[in-house]
Amino acid sequence: MTKIFRRLLLLLSLNAGLLMPGSLAAELQLATEGKANYIISLATDAIPAERTAAEQLQRFLKEVTGADFVLRDEKDVPVEEQQIFVGAGQRARSLIPAAEWKDLGTDGMIIKTSKGQLILAGGRPRGTLYAVFQFLEESVGCRWWTPTESTIPNQPTLTVNVEDQRYVPPFSYREHFSTAMRYHPEFATKLHQNGSHQQQTEEWGGHFKILGFSHTFSELIPPQTYFGSHPEWFSDPTRGGLPCTKDSPLPEGQDTQLCLTNPEVLKELTKNALELIRQNPTAGYISISQNDNSNPCTCESCKKLATREGSQSGVILTFVNQVAKEIGESYPDFWVETLAYTYSEKPPRTVRPARNVLIRLALALADYGHPIDSEWNEPARDLIRNWAKIAPHLFIWSYATNFKKAMFPHPNWRSMAEDYRFFAANNVQGMFVQGDCYTGDVGDFTQLRAWLTGKLLWDPTRDQKALTSEFLAGYYGAAAPFLQQYLDLLLTTFEAQKRGLNTNNRDFSFINLDMATQGTDLFRQAREAVADQPSLLNRVRREELSLRIAKIARDRALRLEAKNSGREYASDWDAEIVQFTEDAKAYGLQMWGENISLEEGLEDLRKTANPPKSSLPDFAKNLPRELIIDFQPSMLNLAFEDSLTFIEDDPAASGGVAARMSTNSQAWLVQAQLGSHMDVPNEKWRIYAGIRYHKRGGVSPKGIALDGGVFDDSSMKDIARFSVDFSQVSDSDYRLVDLGVHTLTPGMLIWFAPHTPHFAEQILFERVLLVRETESGSIRP
Repeated sequence: MTKIFRRLLLLLSLNAGLLMPGSLAAELQLATEGKANYIISLATDAIPAERTAAEQLQRFLKEVTGADFVLRDEKDVPVEEQQIFVGAGQRARSLIPAAEWKDLGTDGMIIKTSKGQLILAGGRPRGTLYAVFQFLEESVGCRWWTPTESTIPNQPTLTVNVEDQRYVPPFSYREHFSTAMRYHPEFATKLHQNGSHQQQTEEWGGHFKILGFSHTFSELIPPQTYFGSHPEWFSDPTRGGLPCTKDSPLPEGQDTQLCLTNPEVLKELTKNALELIRQNPTAGYISISQNDNSNPCTCESCKKLATREGSQSGVILTFVNQVAKEIGESYPDFWVETLAYTYSEKPPRTVRPARNVLIRLALALADYGHPIDSEWNEPARDLIRNWAKIAPHLFIWSYATNFKKAMFPHPNWRSMAEDYRFFAANNVQGMFVQGDCYTGDVGDFTQLRAWLTGKLLWDPTRDQKALTSEFLAGYYGAAAPFLQQYLDLLLTTFEAQKRGLNTNNRDFSFINLDMATQGTDLFRQAREAVADQPSLLNRVRREELSLRIAKIARDRALRLEAKNSGREYASDWDAEIVQFTEDAKAYGLQMWGENISLEEGLEDLRKTANPPKSSLPDFAKNLPRELIIDFQPSMLNLAFEDSLTFIEDDPAASGGVAARMSTNSQAWLVQAQLGSHMDVPNEKWRIYAGIRYHKRGGVSPKGIALDGGVFDDSSMKDIARFSVDFSQVSDSDYRLVDLGVHTLTPGMLIWFAPHTPHFAEQILFERVLLVRETESGSIRP
């Protein structure tokens, strides 16, 4: 039986508390009619976190019973007194066999009764805190739903049933990157979170700290410091990743990578890493990891090593292993973390992580609408299994949000527990779940997401459906059944489309007319069910914001669907977006998505709904708005903005502004991401681009000016390719180039890249225009 299979059997055999074999629940009466029957005995050698645990136990037992539970040092309490032992003190250890204390690590916990006494203890520094909160939840009935909202029972006579438990979580590192966890350390502790971005002090058990956390090449070797004297240390995105020269533009920090086969880079980065550790010797982890771009160095040496290993991970891991060797000599207990991410996801053929190297596999390209362990996710599933074979120390970076539209419905709920169990069974020891730490805890059921993620990261064997029902009933009261129906409707409607769901989803066509109508009615019923309870009503109204903004974004599509099916759909777009804006700000909504403010997101919606007619080509000025999508320069996505692409004033452009791209790259520099702009999937649209160019010197341009295509972001597949010849464009005025008719969906993007060799210095876009094909044929100039 393999180690992984044994671990899987162990996980599947456990319930929420990991009952010891043959253990029975003991009944203890802790208080009678508001009078305490037990003394809280704190371990004599208690650390600060264990004292906090005892004080929290004292606080909440008083809140439940009204009784004053005395808290004392265990040496000051007579042995014969009824006691609750907090912390692994001398008396607690005398009551529990030594084997049960072994391998608790930093977070493992023990809850046990012995001869009428209760023991709440665990590994240091956090195990005892977790034991106390676990006991308060499971035996006493306390619930902490959010950092500010809880349910604490009122029981002056408190009798509890306590089952013996010894539990060590499968994930030693647990971090949900969300507002609730990142900015509320006490709540994070109650949910058993211990990640690098959290803020628990020593009194609350502290937390893991990864120096730099991720994407640290440019933190350890800053281009601003080293580029002048060593440009060759950095990859040049304008030269296909070749090392920079003195003539290269200074790369922005996250737009470049390091030349990892350059011995001078290795020497300098190692020196800087050791200095960082010297300044933070108790951190325990340091990240030495690639920047957040896809521009690895392509010098001959790096390219040769990548080819030999069949992956860029071989280049990275060879470099990181050498750094880790130096770090290990001075700091043998320090861990060196590195990413397997985008271009380095694939494991190398022969290179293996050093003993002190930790691989963190970032599943950025996974389909989060379906289980990882399914055919939908075969590439991601294989990556995990293959890394598990060669990496003794493996963390996962998972994604639970939509970076572009974090506020919108994101139906990735179905398989959370299933995925975490799969990770645990494949040697994963740590989890970072990137959630909605942008919206100020306002969005697609962010409170439920935080609570549920915390519970499942601690114990992935828990029943996800039962946990969801518990939260909905406890947090929303009588509105819960209608909210559960809404979540089920959302998942069912999405899954009926049989498509994927990524972390930059722009396809919200699952918010169709039926879903929008039924969802709105379910929220109405939810509001009515708690109409006489203002706090619960407020929570329901906050959750409805996500559906409301999706309907606003899809208003054009919903109207068209209603018209085509002979149904009614009443909406007042202008009034609804004004009211949404007012309500969203009142609830504290801060960001639309990652690095996208609420105001920017709303402005994009307004442009989509009301394209400026005055700047349109004559043939399109009088078209109904459902037949036209006009991507002005500000609506286009520009890669390497301010280095290879620019938004600039241009009197020659119909709107007075142009998107300019350099011709020193073959990257997809200009993109029109369809997303919420595209209403109905699988319809035919004619694509136009308004283009002109700047000549290079006195050379007469000839041949292909630029390449382009349609790419499906959901399935990661090319849909179409096209080229624009210099004969179709001009250097004096903008020409509207017809790029053909294509069947488009909201999950696609239209991209443009300079062709090579090139005869122009820049290519400029005044728009990308889409015109829907009608039953009578094309609408053309």
